[in-house]
Amino acid sequence: MTTSLSQRLLSLREGNGLGAKLIRGGLGLGGLKLISLPIGLATSVLMARGLGVEGYGTYSFVLALVSLFALPAYAGLPALLVREVSSYHHSETFGLLNGLIKRAQQLALIMAIPIMIGVLGLAVWKANGGFNERWALMAMAAFIIPFLAMIQVRTAVIQGFDQVTKSQIPGLIIQPSFFY
Repeated sequence: MTTSLSQRLLSLREGNGLGAKLIRGGLGLGGLKLISLPIGLATSVLMARGLGVEGYGTYSFVLALVSLFALPAYAGLPALLVREVSSYHHSETFGLLNGLIKRAQQLALIMAIPIMIGVLGLAVWKANGGFNERWALMAMAAFIIPFLAMIQVRTAVIQGFDQVTKSQIPGLIIQPSFFY
């Protein structure tokens, strides 16, 4: 008697093996993506309708630059955190685990704050002492940079605890819901 593919997948979903974890993780991430797409679309439509063509273009430009400027604040840190958090968690060295998480958060902030200040300086310099909507918005959005760095650190820590689906909730559900 042969079983169908759906029955095999359902049977793999139960259990603690690698196949079961992959099936659950894939279904969880797929479900989050299905929820995230309409949220992102609705957010984009609302922003485009509310801001108009030029305003939405400015909004997109500023968010793209802020995301780009935030990259050095956490460069390489998420990969290190996933590996080390998983290692410390499985070896039950919770003191080292707590220290790693604290130091990673501190490092992300130490890297993000000078970048934020630099972006603020760039915005003031590019505005040439007058009011320029694009660069005024950039100055306000610069304050997002430390939050982006901390989100990346926390996402990596949650992934290190083998909770990949839960780690994607901030980026796939919460950020699009808050117009970012």
